[in-house]
Amino acid sequence: MATKGEYSYSESIPAPKSIGVGKGIYESIRGVQYYSDVLMYGAPSNGLTDGMDIRPAGANYFVKTGQKCSNGADTWTYVEGIPVGDSLGKTMTRALRETGYPPLKGLAPGAIEDTKFTLNFSELVGTLFNGALPVCKQVTLPVGDIRGNIVDKDGNRFVEGGVFSRNGKYYQTQWIQDYTVKKFEHDCAVKTHNPDGTARRITEIPELPSECVTVEGDKKPTMDFSIKIKPAVKKEGFIGNIVNESANLYWIIGGLSLAAIAATQLLK
Repeated sequence: MATKGEYSYSESIPAPKSIGVGKGIYESIRGVQYYSDVLMYGAPSNGLTDGMDIRPAGANYFVKTGQKCSNGADTWTYVEGIPVGDSLGKTMTRALRETGYPPLKGLAPGAIEDTKFTLNFSELVGTLFNGALPVCKQVTLPVGDIRGNIVDKDGNRFVEGGVFSRNGKYYQTQWIQDYTVKKFEHDCAVKTHNPDGTARRITEIPELPSECVTVEGDKKPTMDFSIKIKPAVKKEGFIGNIVNESANLYWIIGGLSLAAIAATQLLK
């Protein structure tokens, strides 16, 4: 069971009985192919599963980094939890398309994409220890799972914060890191926003710290912007051993798919 604020991958996958496993030999073989497609493609890959409701598992959402933007708002980062199909690169994606197979948007390739995000998120947080702090930009991006849900079957919401609906999808507006600056420039920036991202009234904007006072005695922010480190929000890079293990998993899943198709032909 998912806890509040968490997306459950296991609960997004139907039980064997609900897809016909156990009703007969053909249905059971079809069920094997169903789970193979869930793991590999996140979509039907052949005649055995055509017409079955197979979609990529996962959810897109924002998560707080624990840092503050230079304008005073909480810093968020965007997690693309729904696989986009680029885990093995453009060449593999093109090869699959040319042979009639769907993109790799199943649980296995999705795990590689999530691993890439984890690496980049570590780099993002690591900037804190290098004395670099975020200057942010406001973005509006889709949140929820592939079916447009932000609440699981038990009624637990797995998307934090306020959302709005547009064309049947949920969206959220948050402040994410654009680039980083030195601590002095960050602290001396005018705090025009509240932690929740809403704009402050002019009378609510706090005075700048005493160290930000210029020679003339005016309290002005000195924004050098000399350090501009772009965060790796998008998913890039690989861990060699994880890729090798995932590649082995692909071969196993592919073998199961071929076995299921062959068994179907023998039963005809």
